[in-house]
Amino acid sequence: MTSLWQPGQLLFAGFKGTEVPRELAELLAEGRIGGVILFARNIVDAEQVRALTAALHAAAPPEAPVLLAIDQEGGRVQRLRKPWTEWPPMRRLGDRDEPAATRAFADALARELRDLRIHLDFAPVVDVDTNPQNPVIGDRSFGREPARVIRHALAVIEGLQAGGVAACAKHYPGHGDTDTDSHLRLPRVRHDLHRLREVELAPFAAAVAAGVASIMTAHVVFEAVDRHSPATLSP
Repeated sequence: MTSLWQPGQLLFAGFKGTEVPRELAELLAEGRIGGVILFARNIVDAEQVRALTAALHAAAPPEAPVLLAIDQEGGRVQRLRKPWTEWPPMRRLGDRDEPAATRAFADALARELRDLRIHLDFAPVVDVDTNPQNPVIGDRSFGREPARVIRHALAVIEGLQAGGVAACAKHYPGHGDTDTDSHLRLPRVRHDLHRLREVELAPFAAAVAAGVASIMTAHVVFEAVDRHSPATLSP
């Protein structure tokens, strides 16, 4: 076998269905895929998910173990629902503004994910929700002020990672002040660098300082940095 360190180790694959496709199992066995993301389309019940994640882990060799990921934020974005806990949107925790309660949420979330052998959660959203017309962030954000977002984002990051689940701060460099869904069209943020550092970027800086495991980029143009390319493509 050739070296298991291949470019595909940097990729996460998704798939249709509730069992591991043969083609995906073969790629995992060859070390050509580093991670797999699960969506609602892959989930039926607890027994099926445990069998699925066990099969994915078994398909990958010990030298190149697979990392299983999921979007389990709470509110509108959670792939695991009943019989798992259905969590409230993060705005509810931000409005309550008790970081200890947010940390308890993250501890419990980590236990559920680790039980399924899922070790990366694409959460928390650390966007500051400054635009009421934003169609994609809204109550996924902890709040409208950077300090509040930081308090609760750090509680989630610390809770998830203490529980053995890598966290992901998203959507860098900040999707909160947009009026367009970046899945559909390309949003532009026109604030100057001072404003960006004070608002949009502040929660990401705090997350990095706290040792967040990963950051998800946003398909958004920040004109003060790069007028032409979105953050996903900008050098």
